[in-house]
Amino acid sequence: MISKLFERMYMPRIAAVGVLGIFLLISVIVGGLINSKGTGTVTYTVKQGQSVMEVAMSLKDADIIRSSAVFIGYGVITGQAWSIKPGVYRLMQPVSITSLYQILTEGPHRQVSVVIPEGSNKYEIDDILTNAGITPSGSFVEYVDKQQWEGYLFPDTYFLFTDSTAEDVAKKLFATFHEKTSSVLPESPEQVKKIITIASMLEKEVITKTDQKLVAGVIYKRLKAAMPLQIDATVCYAKRMALTAPGDWKGCYPLSSLDFKIKSPYNTYLYRDVPPGPIGNPGLSAILSATSPTASEYWFYLTDPETNRTIFSRDFDEHVANRRKYLQ
Repeated sequence: MISKLFERMYMPRIAAVGVLGIFLLISVIVGGLINSKGTGTVTYTVKQGQSVMEVAMSLKDADIIRSSAVFIGYGVITGQAWSIKPGVYRLMQPVSITSLYQILTEGPHRQVSVVIPEGSNKYEIDDILTNAGITPSGSFVEYVDKQQWEGYLFPDTYFLFTDSTAEDVAKKLFATFHEKTSSVLPESPEQVKKIITIASMLEKEVITKTDQKLVAGVIYKRLKAAMPLQIDATVCYAKRMALTAPGDWKGCYPLSSLDFKIKSPYNTYLYRDVPPGPIGNPGLSAILSATSPTASEYWFYLTDPETNRTIFSRDFDEHVANRRKYLQ
């Protein structure tokens, strides 16, 4: 009798909770993101002693999540609702509810693995750090500009903390550069600057070490002959520098006729000699190629867009023919 009464009173509630749990889990797994439609990085603070309900309401008010009820329900069902840690978080939107709980339960002092690809410039590194929730957008570029460290931030895999400052990260990359290159670079700061600038162009222009050494030889030949380098990657850098609203950057290519007229010392179509500084941060292979170029009979080169193979030319007529063959 008692068991029947229990079933009659509580089983519908238990079933309802079970159905709600299944619904919430399906909505997260199938529906994907339970968040706002916002994009970019947002700073969010969990205060000491806040309940999951208070956190959910503040997340909703900050437009980070769409539904406070779903956030609470998912946290209760998974048991994570009581493990949220206080602190200041940098959240990259949009963020899934599972990722959001993972971040909030691990705490603001989280170590993340960040890959800085070879050739990345300060703007690209800034985006990588922002997307990883490490530094606010623009702060890395601001610090690197102040120190004039573009080119001297070694590309590698780093383990960084999410509450690091732009200064912390930049100093780590800068120290790694000196650790990796001190034995292969000359002592003269001017020579080092020229080598790193050329290496940064090689990194953006060609892929293989063999081609990098050949292109380095072409660059030194053209410099000696007082010919403009006419390297597209330098135009891209000038184009990015000229952008007043970083959020408007949609990538460099295709380059327009107006791009080649940008009045910047980084534009190697308008200005002879190497740019006034590196256009990115080269890896060791490109640096070694810039220190030991391969001499050849080539004066021109281009990249086949289909294969990424570097096509070399001995004279301008051959270069024009290659342009027709590979780029049109």
